[in-house]
Amino acid sequence: MICANVCKRYRKSHCLYAGIEQEGKIEGRAEGRDEERFSIARNMKQLGIPVDVIVKSTGLTSGEIETL
Repeated sequence: MICANVCKRYRKSHCLYAGIEQEGKIEGRAEGRDEERFSIARNMKQLGIPVDVIVKSTGLTSGEIETL
């Protein structure tokens, strides 16, 4: 009985940890994609590409692009 309770607690904590770890990976990927979009927009802006084209290409807003 004690072993069964310990196993249940272990599985529950392991699943919780795995969920948190997975959530962290998802957030990290999203942050990486955002950084890449800003980097691309910054490069496009330096090349003199019009803001409306950068908006369509990156999905950023014109306000976000203007602050680069």
